[in-house]
Amino acid sequence: PAAPSAPQVMAAAVAAPQPGPVAEPDFDAYIAAVRKMIDSHKRFPAAARRRGMEGVVTVRIDIADDGNVAGVRTVGNAPRMFERSAIDAVRRAAPFPAPPEGFGDLEVAIRYRLDG
Repeated sequence: PAAPSAPQVMAAAVAAPQPGPVAEPDFDAYIAAVRKMIDSHKRFPAAARRRGMEGVVTVRIDIADDGNVAGVRTVGNAPRMFERSAIDAVRRAAPFPAPPEGFGDLEVAIRYRLDG
């Protein structure tokens, strides 16, 4: 079989932007930057790869004003090995750029696929 590819990350949702001076495109650019940073720090769990497992983990990230992770937790129900991997990827990727003013928590779906 072909070598497994790196897991995929997709933004699932964000809290609604708060009224203020920041335009919505700034939120989109910020989300894209955070996703890219997480993606570059993900590791597909070796045990899952050996078993041919795939999965999706949704994490909710609270990013402090200075870009550090104030909190991260999984949302929903995913295999534990994927949950640990996703949380570790977020922590390794931090600190993130300072979020735009009015930015809320970020939910990111981290996809673990063997076929890319």
